[in-house]
Amino acid sequence: MDHLTVIEIDAYKAKSACELVEIVDERNEVQEPRSRLEMRRDKLIHRATYAFIRNSSNYYYVQKRSMLKDYCPGYYDPTPGGVVAAGESYEVTNRREVEEEMGICCSNGGDNLNFNEHLFTFYYEDERIRCFGDAWDLGTSIFGKSFFITC
Repeated sequence: MDHLTVIEIDAYKAKSACELVEIVDERNEVQEPRSRLEMRRDKLIHRATYAFIRNSSNYYYVQKRSMLKDYCPGYYDPTPGGVVAAGESYEVTNRREVEEEMGICCSNGGDNLNFNEHLFTFYYEDERIRCFGDAWDLGTSIFGKSFFITC
């Protein structure tokens, strides 16, 4: 993304800020959707997904976050994932984010990969965010298959 112009970067950030995201209460029950900008600005509780992906040697993939991200830009991240969009489930978000961020298709059926196991849901809070995270394991189903990460 280093090749983007300032105008392209600003357009990406503006589009991202307007996305509607799933806002939840302290019991992880869905409330009225709000924009990503409002969610970040007001530190609203939201949902996010996390996918653990291993290679055939049982090492986990780690990605470096884009400098365009509104949370922890440029940091190394042990899991691809993202904020749950309004009306989306954790599972749908997780599959979409793995494909977007890692280039791995995780749809049901055919030769596509399937998530083996929902691991856990947790609550996380720091000085910038409050969210319920949902963790998934891409699992051993990838060990016997060839796949390419297209970044």
